[in-house]
Amino acid sequence: MSADTQALFKEYKWYNSCNIPLDLQCGILRLEMPLDFTDAEALQDLYVTAQIVCFQIPAHDPPISTLFGVTSADRGVVSWDHVLSFPVKVRDLSYDSVIVLTVWTPDGKPFAGTTTRIFDERGTMKQGKQKLLLFPGQSGDPNVVYKHNQTPGDY
Repeated sequence: MSADTQALFKEYKWYNSCNIPLDLQCGILRLEMPLDFTDAEALQDLYVTAQIVCFQIPAHDPPISTLFGVTSADRGVVSWDHVLSFPVKVRDLSYDSVIVLTVWTPDGKPFAGTTTRIFDERGTMKQGKQKLLLFPGQSGDPNVVYKHNQTPGDY
């Protein structure tokens, strides 16, 4: 094949998820509050728990937890920049799998929560940064039936 012919054909690599023996990982970057948020003390020492749910059943126990977040002085931003590694292989996940995230205060009350699907509508695993909607005062809802979920993070 000539170089011109090779340029016309791109190589696409894809894998069935049942062939991926790696643990699922999820990065938690930061929490941004609205500009009108004034209670900076409420952002002190927040931490996040995360759990994978498949077929309405938690895939692991207990939920994975992050370190306490670092609060920015200039804006209402809490930074974690932390990667969570779940004790679940990608190949063991079902199409309806979700990650349930809850931000907690130091006294154990939910600050906010959300749920996000691991796979999109086409069955492709989501990659890259995902901006999620958090629901104040609620823990993440583990319901995998997304239209009945009380804290759907995808908008």
